[in-house]
Amino acid sequence: MDSFLLYKERYCMGNQDYSVFMDCAAKTMLEQIGLTEADVAAMSNYSIKKVYGLCRGEFQKIPWRRLICNNAGLPKWLFILLLALQRRLQIKERIACWANIKDMECVLCSKENEDIDHILFEREYAKQVWSKLLFWQGIHRDVSNWQHKVTWAMENAKGKNAEQELYRMTLAGGVYHLW
Repeated sequence: MDSFLLYKERYCMGNQDYSVFMDCAAKTMLEQIGLTEADVAAMSNYSIKKVYGLCRGEFQKIPWRRLICNNAGLPKWLFILLLALQRRLQIKERIACWANIKDMECVLCSKENEDIDHILFEREYAKQVWSKLLFWQGIHRDVSNWQHKVTWAMENAKGKNAEQELYRMTLAGGVYHLW
């Protein structure tokens, strides 16, 4: 006996109206993902996980997901880190896309244009903060721009040991407080 008929016998025996409704709902869902009743009946091992995967579709995993997910930092730190990773922090560079801003100079230092790299890494204060945080963690490398920092973090801080978790928290806290 095929798995579809076995399912109908076990779970839909008592209530005909419910059974008809479920048959119609299941058929329309299966048709939307490109399966027919014959395809389901031909499956030797019916897997809800497999059908759910077909319904959901395939998506690429976000490479920086480990920096946000399971990070023990404060939620507001993680939110700002998420915005920074998506380059959506409200800074003059981003606001200039839809508003006419004549002065793109950084308000804090008045030396360069305000962008994510400048706010988080190129200002003297930001360089001092990052160098002290890295030294405190025992990481000996230069303070670089935002893209290098994220790339390094994705490669070196994706594990579950204490040093890597601390680095992810420090990254989120540093971005929040510098922004």
